[in-house]
Amino acid sequence: MLRQESSRGNQIIQVKVNMAWPMLPREVILHTRAVDSIDEQGMFALRARSETTEENPVIPEPDDNVVRMDMEHDFIFQTCPLDHPCLLASKNNCQDPMILFTAKTRVNAHVKYVPLRLINFVTRNFIGRLWASNLKVAEEIRDGKRPLHQEAIASKRDLYDWVENRIAVMTKKANNK
Repeated sequence: MLRQESSRGNQIIQVKVNMAWPMLPREVILHTRAVDSIDEQGMFALRARSETTEENPVIPEPDDNVVRMDMEHDFIFQTCPLDHPCLLASKNNCQDPMILFTAKTRVNAHVKYVPLRLINFVTRNFIGRLWASNLKVAEEIRDGKRPLHQEAIASKRDLYDWVENRIAVMTKKANNK
């Protein structure tokens, strides 16, 4: 749920997740920002950080029956270096500049009675499956198989257009090198 939007790349978003019994539902409130550093560092990023009521008065106190999670998430887009190990190992002979996409996440779900080893094991297995699932959804959106997703994207065209524009600027700069 969008709680506040002051610009294309500056939003406060609330996400609620029901957990399996006996855990209480979880919630995270993220302040997202777009960071454009193409001219200085050849990259741009979308950053999301959890915030509290003390840090931002727009954010309400959590409900008594919900656990507020802490989260940091970065999406980083940059021109892929020609010596990147994944590019060198790729069978793709594309001559066009490639975009290197990096996602970094840190989450504290405040789960106190589950052993850390189990959390790490589940997380490591979950991340790969989540990535594959997200890629499948993206391909289905591209292929017109997810009309509800396409409608949601159309309603936020400003942000998606900005990302596409920044990628076009990066690839143009890479072509001119």
